[in-house]
Amino acid sequence: METNSQQDFNLRHSLQPYVGIAVILLGFSIFMLWTFTRRLDSGDLWSILLVLVLFGIGIAFGLSYRIRLQQDSIVQRGFGVKTIAIPISEIKNIKLEVSLGAKRKNNPMVDRPFRRIVITPKTDPDMYIDISLKHFKEEDIRELMRRIRTQRPDLSFPKNWI
Repeated sequence: METNSQQDFNLRHSLQPYVGIAVILLGFSIFMLWTFTRRLDSGDLWSILLVLVLFGIGIAFGLSYRIRLQQDSIVQRGFGVKTIAIPISEIKNIKLEVSLGAKRKNNPMVDRPFRRIVITPKTDPDMYIDISLKHFKEEDIRELMRRIRTQRPDLSFPKNWI
């Protein structure tokens, strides 16, 4: 018999959402270093530092977004948003959504991920858990879907995510 600690499962973050901005910031930093060598203006160095600090803060916010299977519930946590937990027994549907910056009523999350799997409960249609297909590793999302399916084979799952 499996214990709850063996059932608990965290989705691991993907580096994909951060690679593009990192390349842009690297280019900006190299340009500002080149500019500094030409003008010897310390403002150029402060610009690099400010941009890198803001990038670091953005990464910290992104990494605070977590999805976890914990004691037969799917739990979503994020910086500045209410923690949401949906018991697997209470899941109404699981679907794939693709939209541009969609927002939902009664949720403080400003922007929702573009491509995501959305889990909604039977009880509250305004509550949901977003699983970003960009922020988490695909193999972990598939594993989460398989674990849900073992307890709820009656649910429909997004195509190619089992």
